[in-house]
Amino acid sequence: MLAISKTMDTGDDHFSLKWNNFRSSLTEGFHDFLQEEMMVDVTLAAEGKFLQAHKLVLSVCSPYFKNLFNVNPCKHPIVILKDVSHNELSYVLQFMYKGEVGVKHEELPSFLKLADTLKLKGLAGVKVEVSYIQNFSYFWWNMQNTHINFHLFSE
Repeated sequence: MLAISKTMDTGDDHFSLKWNNFRSSLTEGFHDFLQEEMMVDVTLAAEGKFLQAHKLVLSVCSPYFKNLFNVNPCKHPIVILKDVSHNELSYVLQFMYKGEVGVKHEELPSFLKLADTLKLKGLAGVKVEVSYIQNFSYFWWNMQNTHINFHLFSE
């Protein structure tokens, strides 16, 4: 949807055009590009498995990656993440591209540690008492306006 409004600035007629679902379209577009591995320009490696991504998205979501790519400019770098599981890395990418992720409770502490290491916007510094959620198998994050909403799902 497009919203058009007329504004009056210094006597000149101006029209303001606003794409109402810009953010959701952009988010969906980036996620589609990731799923189809279109225009990817970085390879992330964990546990001998590889994931493709976009330096732009990683840099916007993580000062760690932004600094890494600025200090070491490379057309298509391969970033090897030591002591990181493939699942944790997949969770990080899902959070970066969609703004939300479901994480098994047994993987939550290591995932949050990785998010903190990468200074992942929206998750860096988040501490959760894992024993509180032992009866639940998944923890679900939904980032909205820098607030993190926690949703618990039982199996």
